[in-house]
Amino acid sequence: MTEMNQIMQRLSTEQNKYNEKKTKIQATRVRASLLELKKACDNARKSTLEEAKLIQVKPRTKKLVPVETDEEIPPPLALKREKTARMRKTKEIE
Repeated sequence: MTEMNQIMQRLSTEQNKYNEKKTKIQATRVRASLLELKKACDNARKSTLEEAKLIQVKPRTKKLVPVETDEEIPPPLALKREKTARMRKTKEIE
């Protein structure tokens, strides 16, 4: 995290310089700082993901609950597809 804070401080100073001067070299430095910040974020994300994978998790157990109903379950509906007539293109007579 301290690495990201340092990069953010550099980015802030470079951004302020760019806002004052508006030169191409300052724009390049701002973009370089942004790219460096992106790489630091990717590394932090990757290391956090690897650490999370090492955490042991208890397996879930299924809870069986008896179902008591007096209602009958209706049979599933039988759906049938109806054919539709296609509209034919007709030539207009002039």
